[in-house]
Amino acid sequence: MASVSSGTSGSLFGSLRKFDAYPKTMEDFRIKTCGGATITIVSAVIMGILFVAELQFFLGVSIKEKLLMDTTRSELLDIYLNVTFWHLPCDYISVDAMDVSGGQQVDVDHDIKKIRQTTDGKEIDVEQLKELGNSTEALDPNRCESCYGAESEQHKCCNTCDDVRNAYRYKGWGLES
Repeated sequence: MASVSSGTSGSLFGSLRKFDAYPKTMEDFRIKTCGGATITIVSAVIMGILFVAELQFFLGVSIKEKLLMDTTRSELLDIYLNVTFWHLPCDYISVDAMDVSGGQQVDVDHDIKKIRQTTDGKEIDVEQLKELGNSTEALDPNRCESCYGAESEQHKCCNTCDDVRNAYRYKGWGLES
């Protein structure tokens, strides 16, 4: 074996040899080498880095977002709505629902509460409804409503939308679809 020369490099290698965790054979024959010390230091640094990385991973918070749908088809799903239509009468509002399998529920009206409101968002009570006129009351069958300018000898009164369409067709006026 080559001997290491004295000086700064010798003291460095001598200090480095003390770190050799893998000395060879028995105590009498053990030789601490610079290569063994280098392996020990590199291993210790790698172990330290791995320890810190695993500790950060263990202590870190991981957020996983998932959205799962209930795929049981035998139960109904409760749907809660709070919708305000400012310029639409309650009679024109209906709810239709369709599930994933294609089953439809048309014009669902149970457990639906329709409340008339003013433009300020205040609820209109029953007395105010009577003053405004309730649109669900039966109309007078002898009434004579306007044909919106399409009145003629055959069409004097237009009480339904179909009557208005027929009066427009009779006059030869176009209708927008």
